[in-house]
Amino acid sequence: MKVNDKIAELVESVEQVPWRDKKATAAFLAQTYYYSRHTTRVLALAGSRFDFDNHNVHQRFIRHCAEEMNHERLADRDLASLGYSLKDFPEFPSTRAFYQTHYHTIEHVSPWSIFGYIVALEGLAVAKGEWLYNEIRQHHGEKAASFMKVHAADDIEHVKEAEKILASLPPGEMKNVEQHLETTCFLYRAMLGEVAACASKGQKIVTFDRHERKKAV
Repeated sequence: MKVNDKIAELVESVEQVPWRDKKATAAFLAQTYYYSRHTTRVLALAGSRFDFDNHNVHQRFIRHCAEEMNHERLADRDLASLGYSLKDFPEFPSTRAFYQTHYHTIEHVSPWSIFGYIVALEGLAVAKGEWLYNEIRQHHGEKAASFMKVHAADDIEHVKEAEKILASLPPGEMKNVEQHLETTCFLYRAMLGEVAACASKGQKIVTFDRHERKKAV
């Protein structure tokens, strides 16, 4: 599985966001709130689908679920510290697709697939979390960086746990994990692209499909 290649793509997308721009950073925090409030539900759903022969994996998801509790509130508080609220930023289509695909994949493909999502975002946090925390803190202050501070530290251990499980996946499940890794990275990069666009010339955030261009309002 080419995890490192996919993480490198995510890192590139993160670096292309103008973090010194307050509006772009606020847009990121709002979208982070929208998808992270689903995290415990996604983890709980996946954890409930593992049979008794995989009890250790089930317990791992329950622990992880507890650790992620209320983390969306961190993003909301960070957003408020910038002088914005969720009302200022609609949920992007890419953000909706990002979390909706997790529910669908767990229920209709395999609960093991969700490790593609875990490896992608937590791998990104390990690779670039501290850098992003420092970028936001430097340009916008410590109060705007609490979400990144927590995840840059916590996700190191989560990745180690995930790697152990991936090393002993049931036959045939690696393909499911790889496919969900690709989907996760694609959609998260799409979200970051919309975040970056928010910094351009004071544009309002608008929805658009792949045949339309974002227009200044």
